Amino acid sequence: DEHTPPSPYLAHVPDRDIVTTEGKRLTLMNPAYMLRQMMEENARLFGVKGHITSLHLTNPINQPDAWEKAVLESFQRGAKEAAAVVDIDNKPYLRMMHPFLMEKGCLKCHADTGVKVGEVRGGVSVSVPMEPFYAASRAQARNINLFHGVAWLLGSGLIGLVAWRSKRESAARERAEHAEELASHDGLTGLYNHRMFYALLKDEIARTQRYNRPVSLLMLDIDHFKRVNDTHGHQAGDAILKGLSDLLGKQARTIDRVCRYGGEEITVILPETDGDNAAGFAERLRTAVENQPFDIGDGKTVAITVSIGVATYPQQVGALENLVKAADTALYAAKQGGRNRVCRYEKGSDTPG
Repeated sequence: DEHTPPSPYLAHVPDRDIVTTEGKRLTLMNPAYMLRQMMEENARLFGVKGHITSLHLTNPINQPDAWEKAVLESFQRGAKEAAAVVDIDNKPYLRMMHPFLMEKGCLKCHADTGVKVGEVRGGVSVSVPMEPFYAASRAQARNINLFHGVAWLLGSGLIGLVAWRSKRESAARERAEHAEELASHDGLTGLYNHRMFYALLKDEIARTQRYNRPVSLLMLDIDHFKRVNDTHGHQAGDAILKGLSDLLGKQARTIDRVCRYGGEEITVILPETDGDNAAGFAERLRTAVENQPFDIGDGKTVAITVSIGVATYPQQVGALENLVKAADTALYAAKQGGRNRVCRYEKGSDTPG
């Protein structure tokens, strides 16, 4: 009927529309079609919004909003669910989202998305309006205040106790988060530290093995950094490291991970990036650094250059430790070759595969 017209996005599917022997007209409805209808009816009756969405769209009506897009990207990084209270049209909603994976049966309608069986195909989000709960809470508070003064006083005392405990727990949580930040990030540059670099690289290699996609590693070193410190002082050196870290953070993609490996050495983990693309990205970084004057205070700037080594897993090496060694070997080759250049690791130099 007018509520269930044939889907134009299933036109390529054989026998989308059939007529029974009794003359009844039927049209094929895939799970996404039915789920969307159910959600629209739920929204009309109860105000609970539902949405099936994906980063690989067939139907534009399923376009993700900003919150859904961020959650879908987190699913691709391994997250299992997401929940948060956010505003929709200036009204609070409890939003929840779960991923769904591509199954063999889904390929009948969605093979053109390029998503493989077992990979994240999209997600289903639900948004529950919080205002009725808030309104009920306010009404209950008014009744207590009006008819149960003593209970209101007791409730106020309880709320005060909860608020005090919440504030104390919040302060403890902030201290814990700060401690975690110090444990995982470099204090000067704000980049991930040496310990987190290996944890992130280990996770990325595991994901690479699961989805059979490459990951590349850049190892970057400031040329003649000791000369900068000797000439301008260590505070100037710190300012240059901070400025370089900010520059790399702006150049990197959202999925890339920039880490301070140690001293003036910085690493960049490039997920889903083969050797050619990694070398091109490294060359853009090198050029950006060469063209960027770095502020060292008192109105002074200093120009620096960097040397960068590039290695790729699993095309060139087959283990985490060897990937780091390969990038370091390529960096050494860039230094030996005259600095201010990008060198790709070559098998057989001095790092095992």
